[in-house]
Amino acid sequence: MTNNLNLNVNTNASSNVIVDDKTKFVNLTPHDVVLKTVDGSFLTIKSSGVARVSTSFEAQKIVCGVIVGETTYGEITGLPEPQPDTLFIVSLPLIKAAPERHDLVVPYDCVRNEKGLVEYANSCTK
Repeated sequence: MTNNLNLNVNTNASSNVIVDDKTKFVNLTPHDVVLKTVDGSFLTIKSSGVARVSTSFEAQKIVCGVIVGETTYGEITGLPEPQPDTLFIVSLPLIKAAPERHDLVVPYDCVRNEKGLVEYANSCTK
């Protein structure tokens, strides 16, 4: 079932947010992902495998003794084909490597503990 819900969400688009209770998350990172829900509870999504992308780096210049260059993305492994009503949680490099995939998300607006480790994310972004 999909409904519209008005939330106080910081957005540059409309404040009309779609509520979708059919779609599920599949976590393709090597660790659990904890997401804070709109009601304040937490949803823990266990890892279901790992999707990765190969990268290569090309140096372009040296600035203050530091090499600055460009990363290019190569082969993607471990990423299933799109599935109905499924969003895959992956790494940001993988999303950059697959801009045609609209079913990939990364945790966003992360809250960290006193040691700097991520406790949970307030949302996901594409």
